[in-house]
Amino acid sequence: MPGNQNSPRKSGKRLARLAYAPEYEGVTARYFSQGTPKQSSDISYDTEKWADLWDTSTRLSGLDGTEASVMKGV
Repeated sequence: MPGNQNSPRKSGKRLARLAYAPEYEGVTARYFSQGTPKQSSDISYDTEKWADLWDTSTRLSGLDGTEASVMKGV
């Protein structure tokens, strides 16, 4: 497959490995590309953009303040 695309089978195997392999136990908040840990883009660390995305998403999805406040801590 061209570029950064994988077959569904290969993607599924990589996802299952990340979810169940002992060496990834306890690994959180990491970005993986092609099965390799990578630094996320600089913009992904912009907390103002996080908040704007969250607020826009909850508004567009119709979540009320209670549902949004429970999820915001996740």
